[in-house]
Amino acid sequence: MSGARDGRPRYTDRAVTLDEGDLIKHRRLPTAAGSSRRANGRHLARVQHPTVAARLQGARLAGADLTAGVLDLAQAEGAHLRRVILVGGSTAGGHFAHADRSDATLVFASLNGTDLRGANLSHANLRFGSIVGSDATGANLTGVELPDSNANGANFTNADLTGANLSNADLTGAHLTGANLTAAIFCNTLMPGGSARNPVNGICPHQ
Repeated sequence: MSGARDGRPRYTDRAVTLDEGDLIKHRRLPTAAGSSRRANGRHLARVQHPTVAARLQGARLAGADLTAGVLDLAQAEGAHLRRVILVGGSTAGGHFAHADRSDATLVFASLNGTDLRGANLSHANLRFGSIVGSDATGANLTGVELPDSNANGANFTNADLTGANLSNADLTGAHLTGANLTAAIFCNTLMPGGSARNPVNGICPHQ
């Protein structure tokens, strides 16, 4: 970060900091080193159309509202995205390995083909979302909300899905080897082999 002539902070590093309290004046995220963005004010504005293939390794976007944003093919390994709002947005084909996306709101979002290896999505809300073909090997998905989501062919090998809500989720072709499904909620859940899984007592819990 460097100071501008007007005294306002200017962000020039690809590990751009856009935490709560910053007003984002420019709507496009950086795509190359040397790109800049200016911050002033006290409120975080909505960044509706971030650039495809943005470079966000280690970026700090905690609490940012990226509703309907497109982060397809983004390079965001290790990014800090806790509580980020990406309703109806997309990170398809993006690289988010070891990123913190805990408590994120990803309703109706597309994470298809996204690299989520070792990422933290604990308590993230992915209702009606799609993570088709994503690689969540070793990811922290404790308490994640996945009702009515499409996870066809997703890789959850060794992932922690403790307490995950999988009601009406489609896990056809997904990989669950070594996954921790303790206390996970199943209700009309399509399992990898195509069979439906329901609660033992036949009563679906509140979804």
